[in-house]
Order: sequence, then structure tokens, then C-alpha cells
Amino acid sequence: HCVALVLKPTLVGGIESAVGLAALARHKRLILTSAFESGVAHAHVAMLAAAIGAPHDAHGLSTYDRLAEDTLLPPFASLVKADLLEVESAQQALDRTAEHWWSHSLDLSSVEP
Repeated sequence: HCVALVLKPTLVGGIESAVGLAALARHKRLILTSAFESGVAHAHVAMLAAAIGAPHDAHGLSTYDRLAEDTLLPPFASLVKADLLEVESAQQALDRTAEHWWSHSLDLSSVEP
């Protein structure tokens, strides 16, 4: 008898696949967990957990504390307060990170001809 479904979205094919699997598990608790990804993936998993997971369950996102560095700006670890994360801060960090990396990808001044 299955009580809960534990999903690692990045290992099952991404957000769309995770949502599809979650739909098959109606009436079951849904716990979303991370693998060893950057804060970018952690932020996406956290937002997915807020959207389709049980709001009062602890979702498994603690692998972020094993990262020596993070590509998310600011790092995912700085967004977590007392083991909680505000989804809005995760979205803001994703937006800031995208803007940063996009602006750096357009800066070709350091590239030799």
C-alpha cells in the first residue's frame, strides 16, 4: 500500500515529467526532493513543491548545503531561513541569475577575434 510518492524531478525528466507522474498518484502525498544540483535546480524544485506538493510536508532539498559554490544569485543556501524557503525569494533569485548570465553571455569584449 503506497502512502506517498517521492519524486526527484531532475531524475525523472524534468518538471513536466514530474507533474505527469504526480497526476498519476492522485490521493497520495507528494514529496519532491533534489539530487546534487545547483541552486538553480533547487529553486525550481522548491517552486514545484509549493505548486503541487503538500504545503506542510518537508520536501527534500537539503543537498544544497553540500555545494562548495552555487550558480544561483544569491546562493540557494542564503535563501533558506530556519529550514524554510519563501517561493518568492527563489523566483527573484532565478530572475537575477538569468539576467546576470544573459548579460555576461552578450559581453563579447573579452573574446579574442
